Amino acid sequence: MLYRVILTTTIQLKDGKYALLLLDGMGVGRSAYIESSTTIKLLECLLRSGFEKDMAVKTVNSILVLRSPHESFATIDMAVLDLYSGRADFIKICAAASFLISRGRVTVIKSNSLPVGIVEEIEVTTQTKTLQAGDILIMLTDGMLDVYRGIKNQEKWFEAILPDLTGLHPQEIADVIMQVINTNGGKGRHSPDDRTVLVAKVENA
Repeated sequence: MLYRVILTTTIQLKDGKYALLLLDGMGVGRSAYIESSTTIKLLECLLRSGFEKDMAVKTVNSILVLRSPHESFATIDMAVLDLYSGRADFIKICAAASFLISRGRVTVIKSNSLPVGIVEEIEVTTQTKTLQAGDILIMLTDGMLDVYRGIKNQEKWFEAILPDLTGLHPQEIADVIMQVINTNGGKGRHSPDDRTVLVAKVENA
C-alpha cells in the first residue's frame, strides 16, 4: 500500500526572514511517515543553520537518495519571505500550484520538476515576487484541486473564487477553501487526508 504523509511548518529564520514549508511525502508502510517527518525536520534544521534555500533542498535530496533502500520520495513547497523588503522566494519541487492574491489580482505560481529522493542531481529553480501589505499567499497539496479533475482548468476555476475571500482572516480563508473542497470530496482520486491548505497574509508591523 502506498501511503501519503503531508506535513507543514513555519520557521522564523535569521535576518528577518520567515519560511513556509509544505511537504507531501510518499512511501510504503509506516516508514513513509518516519521518512517524511525526518525530511521536513532536516530541511528545517538546514534553513535555521543558515543554508541557502537551494542548497538545503539539494542536501535533503542527496540524503534521501542515499538512505532510502526502497521507493521513497517527497514534494517540497517552500516560500521564504523577507519581512523587511517584502521579497518572497518560492521553490517548488514537484509541488502543486500556489496562489498569490495582491490588490484583487491572483497570480499562479507553479513549476515542473521531479520530487526529491528520485535522482541524484535535481535542478532547483527560485521564483521571486515582491509582496506588500494585504497580500495573501495560498499553498496547497495536489489533493485539493484534484476534486475538480472533471473541470478542464482546475487552477483557473480555483483562482476565480479567491478574490472574494480577501477580506477574511487567513484561518477563515483556509476554512472556507477546505469547506468548498470537501463539499466536492467524492470526485477526486485523493482521500480527504491528502488535502492540506496553508494560508499566510502580509501585514504591516
